[in-house]
Amino acid sequence: MLSSKHFKIANFVIFQLIWIAAVIFQSAGLWACILLLAIHFAISPERKADFLRTYKAILIGITLDFTLMQAGVYVFEGDYFPLWLVCLWIGFVLTLRHSMAWLAEKPLYWQIILGACGGTLSYLSGSRFGAVELGMGIWVTAIILVIAWGLLLPIFYRLVNRAHPHEQLA
Repeated sequence: MLSSKHFKIANFVIFQLIWIAAVIFQSAGLWACILLLAIHFAISPERKADFLRTYKAILIGITLDFTLMQAGVYVFEGDYFPLWLVCLWIGFVLTLRHSMAWLAEKPLYWQIILGACGGTLSYLSGSRFGAVELGMGIWVTAIILVIAWGLLLPIFYRLVNRAHPHEQLA
């Protein structure tokens, strides 16, 4: 069993590897993404809470990206919603409970600023690696992402830190 500190480091590394596998290799990296998520759940000291406290944020994130894809903001190869992006959402939201949990304790404005900057930069970086095409151009997409991520990151923190009614304390 990993210590809390070591698990947070492992969670951070796992997400970085998921990002690389998903964004750089896309569909070819899907199995690596799935394996990395399995490793997270295998070593997590809070498997049940990881699922019960994250699924709503994951679904919101996937819905956001699917909506943006349908609106032409994102264009993915094959014109379908990529499974590697689902893995990326799962991995990201898990960081909010572990390696990025520190941000939940910061003032709301920090969550808004870091969400607006970090979320936007992640997608713009992904476009540079060819994972997504920005159908409305870089500036319109950046404005949409700044607003979406600035609003959603604080909501995600509220969701992942709220106990689920069926969750039993260990």
